[in-house]
Amino acid sequence: MARHGNSKSQKRISLGKAIHIHRKEHVWALKANPGPHSRENSVALGIVLRDILKVARNLREVKIILNNRVVSVDGVIRTETKLPVGLFDVIALANLKKQFRVLLDKKGRFVLKEIPAKSSAFKLVKVTGKRAFGEKKIQLTTNDGRVFTADAKQKASIGDTLKIGVPDQKILEVFAFEKGNTGFVFRGERIGAIAEIEGVLAGTMKRGKLAMLKPVEGEKFQTVAENVFMVGKKSIEVEL
Repeated sequence: MARHGNSKSQKRISLGKAIHIHRKEHVWALKANPGPHSRENSVALGIVLRDILKVARNLREVKIILNNRVVSVDGVIRTETKLPVGLFDVIALANLKKQFRVLLDKKGRFVLKEIPAKSSAFKLVKVTGKRAFGEKKIQLTTNDGRVFTADAKQKASIGDTLKIGVPDQKILEVFAFEKGNTGFVFRGERIGAIAEIEGVLAGTMKRGKLAMLKPVEGEKFQTVAENVFMVGKKSIEVEL
């Protein structure tokens, strides 16, 4: 009988470049399950604990830690070793009293940065979809699979960023994709750059919308708007 569906296993050597771990120490790696982030833009929680944070030496210890219910992602207790975690997710370890935010370095690799407890109470999500919903309501979908129902007066468009509380998911603030606000380039050749939006060029039939960016250091540059994640207005809301 033919095998249906994708393989449930993955070799370390074939992991995406964003997952920066030793490729030849072992043959197999944890393959992230379908979840809030796509496999291309995520890393399995077990790899984070064992290979990046190094709070466990092997998968057995990872499972013990998770089964003790001391690990939370975005304020929700998680016990799945293959849970996909992605950009700006907040991982908290209650037993160590430490919190980390998932970031990308200048080579596009996932890194975990320790953050203070007050910063772990919120995260940033990018609006990827918007549609009318009922009477005077709109529905917003985000890059991490969340769905928000808001009043039609809510000024949020595709490409904007929502600052939300976790785990209550309340919209605290909206960072519009517009001139003067600050963006983080999370894809493309300029990955890792932090820059102010100087202008936005409308898209055409052949290309998408372009953003003109002025980095803190270096020359101005342009990139596809889809590569930019808004991270604040004049100041940056997260530790980068």
